[in-house]
Amino acid sequence: SLGGGYWSDQIVNSNLLGKVLTDKKITGAYILKNIQEDIKTGNFKQAYLLYGEEAYLKQQYKHKLVQALNPEDDTMNFNHYEGRNIDVKELIDLCETMPFFADRRVVLLEDTGFFKNKCDELADYMKELPDYLCLIFVENEVDKRNRMYKAVKAAGRIGEFVQQDEKTLMRWAAGLLKKEGKMITQRDMELLLTMTGVDMGNLRMELEKIISYTGDRDVVTGEDIQQVCTTQTQNKIFDMVRAVTEKNQKRALDLYYDLLALKEPCVVELYSDSKYVIDALEKGWAWGWRKKGWVKSDKKPALNPDLWELLLGLVSQHEMHYHWVKGHEENEKNNRCDEQAVLESRKFKVS
Repeated sequence: SLGGGYWSDQIVNSNLLGKVLTDKKITGAYILKNIQEDIKTGNFKQAYLLYGEEAYLKQQYKHKLVQALNPEDDTMNFNHYEGRNIDVKELIDLCETMPFFADRRVVLLEDTGFFKNKCDELADYMKELPDYLCLIFVENEVDKRNRMYKAVKAAGRIGEFVQQDEKTLMRWAAGLLKKEGKMITQRDMELLLTMTGVDMGNLRMELEKIISYTGDRDVVTGEDIQQVCTTQTQNKIFDMVRAVTEKNQKRALDLYYDLLALKEPCVVELYSDSKYVIDALEKGWAWGWRKKGWVKSDKKPALNPDLWELLLGLVSQHEMHYHWVKGHEENEKNNRCDEQAVLESRKFKVS
């Protein structure tokens, strides 16, 4: 799409409920398109479940649904619950309350845990919802075997919001820049994603900073990106783990010193296809090796103790959540890691 020039004219609607979300290549796009159609026609189901790790898209759909179902911001017939301490009996009593001078009662429920834990009373109630009632559930994680998941599926629609792959994000970001009359090369777009990560909300904020910074100029450069964009801490830790796995000491040290400059503790979701690295961190093996002078339980020396020492010092500063994924599988985070490793390795190739 480039041929050494600028990002080609890919049509990407800056409205997140636009064409980019109905692209067949996007996971769950068919279901999202159905929700979009409900909003457009006003023919709503009685229950919606929006879940997944892509918070920005999920919030966009939540707001669109609430706005469409409650266009006049009717506080008498709209209720919002949040958290895991919801009294189910009280909730059902509310749902049984007829709307006041309105056709519909809308109940928004966020991060309830109903779709991970047992909630039979509400699952039973879902079988015969009043005609006037519409329930919107917004969750991070669900268990598809859960009764509540099956109940919502039977009564309405379920939309899963996964983190988008880099190709989709590049098209989306290029569309937002194009709307502002700006162009960017593919190499600089890759730099932008390397710095911002794949969270669409963060990427959107960084794009707004770039648009403001570049003013009347119509080309966004790598220098612009480096001047105004903030590199995400979790991306650096992610890359550092890869560098440790690949025994790339120079790269690991560079990332380590960058991370030392970041003062704020973060919640970091660390994904790796190295079972060895994940187990060493999550199960505490690496701390044991250090305590024994970098000797493993099999009496063999632990390799790369200098890199492990740096990594242990780093992860101790943050709240770490570890996730092992299979290599060469359809896992977006692992694929992103592989892509970044390939891009980084090109810097060290001898032509």
